[in-house]
Amino acid sequence: MNWPIAIGSALTLIGITALLVLRPALLRLIDRLKRFDKTGADFGHTRDQDPNETPPPKLSFDDLMRGAVSQTVLDRERDITGYLGSFSLRTEDEKIKVLIRALASSRIAAEFDHVSRVIFGSQLRFLIDLSSIPDGIKVGRAEEMFEEAKAAFPDIHTEREYAHWIGFLMHFGLIQQSNDAYDITQIGTDFLKHLIDTRNAHNRYG
Repeated sequence: MNWPIAIGSALTLIGITALLVLRPALLRLIDRLKRFDKTGADFGHTRDQDPNETPPPKLSFDDLMRGAVSQTVLDRERDITGYLGSFSLRTEDEKIKVLIRALASSRIAAEFDHVSRVIFGSQLRFLIDLSSIPDGIKVGRAEEMFEEAKAAFPDIHTEREYAHWIGFLMHFGLIQQSNDAYDITQIGTDFLKHLIDTRNAHNRYG
């Protein structure tokens, strides 16, 4: 058996199951979604919280598990339960920590996969350049790189603004701005590594 693949698949299953715990909150967030594109997500106006307002009650275990699930999910739950039983986990707390780690890993992988599908080639090249420049890239140079992409790919960038182009990278935490320069973040570095690990480090259009 190829244990790295088996473990990776099992962790993904654990992460998917753990996501079910967040299902009610995610559904409420999806209901508020007004727009999602390369500039980010818009969940509409959220009113200021009243400090005297009683916070909503926390969902109980029964509330979280009451949602309808498919038979496939139940089958996977049994697989994951059996997989956890193959480890020498001493306490329930250790099991929870393993599940949290698996959920965090699977959510990052899912986010990176999404970004890798929608990122423009010019944005990816900018990110790669940042990874090799210790002092980062000046804002002025970044604007020039966007204009170069705009000239090379007028069909998709003609009506796009620089703020949207750079905002996509900022929104997903791939880069950060300090004064008049951009630098790659740890998330951005991990994203590039993810592309290599998943053999998705190919050039993109745009």
